[in-house]
Amino acid sequence: MATQTSAQEPVTQPRAVVPEAAVGTTQSDQGPDGTINVRTDTYQVTGSSYKDLWSSVQRAAMENGPEMGIGEASISFQPRANFEEGQGGCVASDVAVDMNAVLTFPEWHHTGEAAANATAAFDRMLAYLRVHEAQHVEIAREYRAKMIDAIKTLPAATSCEGMRAAVQKAALAINALHQKAQRRYDVEQRKMSTELFGREG
Repeated sequence: MATQTSAQEPVTQPRAVVPEAAVGTTQSDQGPDGTINVRTDTYQVTGSSYKDLWSSVQRAAMENGPEMGIGEASISFQPRANFEEGQGGCVASDVAVDMNAVLTFPEWHHTGEAAANATAAFDRMLAYLRVHEAQHVEIAREYRAKMIDAIKTLPAATSCEGMRAAVQKAALAINALHQKAQRRYDVEQRKMSTELFGREG
């Protein structure tokens, strides 16, 4: 549920379509302002009973570290532009920002028949994670658009070297705001995720 990169109201339905929670599934959008790639990855959890499954999830969360928890959206931006020098100075044209997101979900492996409450709890958790990570993608899309606008509205620089530096500075500033928005969303949602999975359904 963590991510690596305006307060959001609690999300009850996906605001973005994300790939199925299966390793290697990819969704791509391409346009004149860049490409958005969303790919999924998984890690394994085990146990046939609710207790064993929940212990496996908690153990995996500890091993994954606080930056990941039980799910993760790892997001990066790659701004690009052409630099054109004229009488008024150097400007950035054909501005685009590529966005890459890797969404990580738990994948349940168990032997024998799983307990009904374990199945219900895992299904509930996975459904929540799909909504949660979809919202991380939506937040990233919002800040990608802000990054494009920030670069497009930069004034001309005296040199193209200066313009490249201005583009980088603008991109870093927007990415810092993006990171804050993603962390704020995680904080708001953390308690909900524990309550959803931490009951024996």
